[in-house]
Order: sequence, then structure tokens, then C-alpha cells
Amino acid sequence: MSRTGHPAYRDYTPEMVVELYGWVRRVLREAGRGDLPVVANMDFGHTSPQLTLPLGGRARLDPAAGRVTVWP
Repeated sequence: MSRTGHPAYRDYTPEMVVELYGWVRRVLREAGRGDLPVVANMDFGHTSPQLTLPLGGRARLDPAAGRVTVWP
């Protein structure tokens, strides 16, 4: 069990998180899309607990509020 209490989580150190986010921002800048918001640290995919994102579903990102809304 990880220190987060979720067995599927990887235990990223704060330094690893900073480095990972830096790489994500770099890739977006190099692709000319540094303006895109990025969703991170959300329970979806291969996590526990897990939010299932519906295939073909819609999502709205509100970066200012730190909110993601998903509907089928």
C-alpha cells in the first residue's frame, strides 16, 4: 500500500512531480500548444479508486477553478 492509501498509485516524490510537470510543459511548448490545460493527479485510468471516462463522452475543463466535468 502506498503512502497515499491507494495501492495502484505510484509514490512520486515532490521532486519527481516537479520534473514530470516540467517535461509535460516542455512537450506542449515544443508542439506549439503551451496554452493547453493539463489534467493531472486525477483518479482515472489504472488507479484505485477509479473514475471511468465514457468513450465518446464530453468533458469540460475549468483550469481557473481546478475542475473537470464529464458527462456521457
